[in-house]
Amino acid sequence: ELHAVDAQLAAMVRAGRSGNFAAEGRACGRLATVVGDAQAAPAIPDARAGRYYAMALSQYEVAATECQDGVASQDAATIERAAGHVDAGTRDLSRVTERINAIANAVP
Repeated sequence: ELHAVDAQLAAMVRAGRSGNFAAEGRACGRLATVVGDAQAAPAIPDARAGRYYAMALSQYEVAATECQDGVASQDAATIERAAGHVDAGTRDLSRVTERINAIANAVP
């Protein structure tokens, strides 16, 4: 699921940079779908990593909703808020990676 989320985030950014509102709206809708799939997937076994992952997905979920709203109304401020949620989600996802690396490096 993470690969699908990452792919849709990239598609959303590409569409936004191109100024193609229709493509951006579709990408935001697909992001909402893949985030929902990731939220429904089995939890990460480590509680701390799982919490960070849930936080990242929550940020991406808000980003997808705000992106769709912003595209529908062609409101740049709403789209910018969506971008802020993507950034926050990406920071949370980095924390997941750090935690998983810490666990992997602690194993003899």
